Amino acid sequence: MVESLIKESPMVTPMGIENRFTEEDIKRIKGYEDSEIDRFLHEELTCDKVLIYIPEINDSIYEAVQKATKNGIKKGIEDFLKNQEIQVSSLYLSKIGELVYTNYVIDGIKDSITQFSFNASDVSDYSEHFGRLFGTWVYQKSYDTFVERFLNYS
Repeated sequence: MVESLIKESPMVTPMGIENRFTEEDIKRIKGYEDSEIDRFLHEELTCDKVLIYIPEINDSIYEAVQKATKNGIKKGIEDFLKNQEIQVSSLYLSKIGELVYTNYVIDGIKDSITQFSFNASDVSDYSEHFGRLFGTWVYQKSYDTFVERFLNYS
């Protein structure tokens, strides 16, 4: 049974995959999801990279923008999961590859950083870039670690 889970592609419908985990496992998976968002922000959302898209950024508001971006990513994931055929509680138990082709994370980021008085065009470019980057990052980099940690019980 575990071998078939490991061989499943993230694009495969996760038919009842959540039933294969205990409530404690689901909590650990949700904790992993949150820590992976933090890792993405640490690796990809440096002040220098943000400055490319939002020239008004400075050290005094960078941390607040990063926090708002995290909230936007989480909101985007939540909206993505609500719109899946099969309801699951974590991005890693969903058809994760489809996230790349949606705008849920982009829209979540955009909504979360509108609290700042940045240029609307800059906000759109920022949201588009980091929203797409998160989708590809989680699919290409983070999912493999998830499989090793949660599905490979050898």
